[in-house]
This record gives sequence, structure tokens and C-alpha cells, in this order.
Amino acid sequence: MVHAATVDRLSVTTLHMVADGRRVRVRITWTETHSSTANLMGAKVRTRGVARPTPGRDGSEDLLLLSTNAQFAVEASPPAPVRSLPVLTAAEAVKIAGSLPSARVRLRGSIVAKGAGREQWFRDSTGELRLALQEFLFAETDDAEIAAFPVRTGAGATVLEGPLSTRPDVLPPTVFSPASPRFTPCRQRKRGARCR
Repeated sequence: MVHAATVDRLSVTTLHMVADGRRVRVRITWTETHSSTANLMGAKVRTRGVARPTPGRDGSEDLLLLSTNAQFAVEASPPAPVRSLPVLTAAEAVKIAGSLPSARVRLRGSIVAKGAGREQWFRDSTGELRLALQEFLFAETDDAEIAAFPVRTGAGATVLEGPLSTRPDVLPPTVFSPASPRFTPCRQRKRGARCR
């Protein structure tokens, strides 16, 4: 099951998945264009590529699958519709969090940036949770609704992995392709932008 996606500064997409009780990262090293993977969040996906252990970790942790093209990640079973996900508070999300992503939920509240690194956090009247493994950054707002997977970290804190806005009017910034007159090379883009 896919629970998050990230894009690095070279536009390499990484799908973060859980399979057979372990985390698997699928690094897609070449894509003709980068488009959001929001439709894969919570879906069961079949992937093909070359598997290897993650460098510097023991065999029980992450497995890295290198794939040369996005066509090698195919949806096998669709995710639950976003509107059918339960709406929880931050405090309720902490209670259901496990060591691996399993339950995708919706949360309503604020998005704030904190600290020197300007990390993004979800906040409501019951608490706040750091956002992790984001494909795109959110604009700060007091009127957010997101879908994410509550996960307990090794340090005991709870984070929200793979957060995405559930509102269709909230779109991430876009960087245009070389065919566009307003082209900016993807490797020069700021975090949170996407290429198309």
C-alpha cells in the first residue's frame, strides 16, 4: 500500500509503501513528466524494479526498489474514496498511530510552519502533529482539511505521513516543462513545486 510520495530536487519520485510488514521505498529514477501521485495514496500497487537493502540499515527496515519508469508502478486495488475516510482530531490520530502506516484519516484544522527549518505542522484544538513525507508543501492556513497516515516514530512522537489536501481548489505550485515558454529546470525548482 502506498502511503506517501516525495520528489527530490532532481525530480526523482519516491513512493513510500508498506508491504509484508515492512517499509518499501520505490525510487522512480526517470519520468518523462512528474505528476502528482495523489491518486495512489492508500492504494495497493504492484511495482517492478531492482530490489536492494537500504544502505546503512539492517535487513528488517527499509527495502529500496529501483525502477526506471513510472509505468512500472501500477494500481492493483484502488484506495478508499477520500470522503469515506473518518475525520479525526490530532489527539484521536495519536491514539490510532502505529509503527507502520495503516489507517488513512482526514483532519481539519490549521497548517503552520515552525522552527528554524520551517517544518510544517497540522494543528487543531486538541494538539499538533508534524507533517512528514510530503510530496508538496502547503500554504499556511487556518482552514485546512488533509488526509494522512498517523505514524508513531522511533522516538515515540506521532507524525502525519503522506499528507494531501482533500480540497480540489488547493493545488501545488507547478513548474512547466521545457516545451512551456515559462520553463524553469526541475533541478532549480523550489521544494513543493512539480514538473509537468
